[in-house]
Amino acid sequence: MIPKKTRVWVTNESNPNGAMINPNEDNDFAINLMGDLIEVERLYNDDDGLTYKMRFARLTHDTIEMMTSTDLLDYDNNEIFEGDFLEFRDWKVEVRFMVGCYMGIYTKMATLEEVGQPLHEVIAKNQWRIIGNVFETPELIGTNKY
Repeated sequence: MIPKKTRVWVTNESNPNGAMINPNEDNDFAINLMGDLIEVERLYNDDDGLTYKMRFARLTHDTIEMMTSTDLLDYDNNEIFEGDFLEFRDWKVEVRFMVGCYMGIYTKMATLEEVGQPLHEVIAKNQWRIIGNVFETPELIGTNKY
């Protein structure tokens, strides 16, 4: 089984407002059994080739939020993760994992009932774009009401 790509939102002493750690070709992270987040950044040096910089942060269950990739892409070919907000015209959905799959969630204004539709069905129909996520753009929380 191929492990899914994960990004993390960390809130700790060095990042009191939070910081997103999103693995890419230049950095990666791991969490060891002691609860340390280890971030490894690849630095390119013209003389010596490749060098690495590592940072450590002690974590607790309330200082980290992990978001897993849905393995789906938005209209602009950006990878969609749990916690992302997607927009198409005036419609917004929040991406959540529930009932065994990734769902696009919105709230019906008339009943205040949350409604979800499987994400792969949502994005297959229209040109949805990522406009933020629940951590970096919390002002979007609650804007997915119709």
